Amino acid sequence: MPNDLGYLLQQAAKQYRTHFAIDLRPHNLTTQQAAVLMALAATPDGALAPSSVAEIIGADPATTTGLVQRLERDGWLSSVTNPADRRSRLLSLTSAAKQTVPSLMKIAEGVSARAEEALTVDELDTFVSLLRRLVDHEAAALRELKG
Repeated sequence: MPNDLGYLLQQAAKQYRTHFAIDLRPHNLTTQQAAVLMALAATPDGALAPSSVAEIIGADPATTTGLVQRLERDGWLSSVTNPADRRSRLLSLTSAAKQTVPSLMKIAEGVSARAEEALTVDELDTFVSLLRRLVDHEAAALRELKG
């Protein structure tokens, strides 16, 4: 098991998330909450439906609903009725969130930089290329399974 690809990917992701969580403590945000804020900040028009947020951060809709409710309650998000579909709503960052996102991005970049220290530039390029290929392959396999 120590050399199993799935096990190693899970361990690397767990350690990465743990580092990110520790570095986020001063902001009182979880890694998933930070992911929601950064996803919205990266959106050209600054607004997304909760279902789009769920897809971007890789969370199920129920989990995303809870995240969004807590972020709204804590003043990080606001929501309005979607003018294109009045049954749904659009989420956007509050001014407090907009001011905080650059710090969150810097934290995320720092976590990545710390992880990248383990590899040479060539190793990192190869690793990222192979990982991208694996992600694309698995995404295609999932699309096929879902029909």
